[in-house]
Amino acid sequence: MHCTQCGTQLADATTFCGHCGARQGGARPTPIQPGFAGAAPAMAVHLVSAPAPRQAWPWLVVSALVVALGSGAGYMVWRSKVAKDDADRKLVQLRSERDRQIAEEAALRAATIRQSTAGDTNDQATVELARAALARHIEEEEKLARTSLAAN
Repeated sequence: MHCTQCGTQLADATTFCGHCGARQGGARPTPIQPGFAGAAPAMAVHLVSAPAPRQAWPWLVVSALVVALGSGAGYMVWRSKVAKDDADRKLVQLRSERDRQIAEEAALRAATIRQSTAGDTNDQATVELARAALARHIEEEEKLARTSLAAN
């Protein structure tokens, strides 16, 4: 028997041509038995299934969650910075108001002292004498401290 496609010599019961692979006659294929000398070499037929289409929705969901979490974290950081800046601004304002109050109180005390000492020179002289006595006392204490250090 010869191949109907390429003309190669074939065994009588051959269903496919061993040279070109063409189907021979209308005969039904018979299983190839191991050890059968007249059998043509078996051609391995591999059925390759098409890969399943990838579904994009899991990646879209994960991407959306990452974007949402990142945006939320960024908003929280920004909001805490704004709150800190507001607190700092209020603190500076309170400090300046407190400094202003302290300055006003000091000016009021100075004016009060000036008014009370303007007519009373005796009090001023007493203050000067007390300052001089304090300065002498400090000098004496320093001398004692120096001598005790030198002795040790």
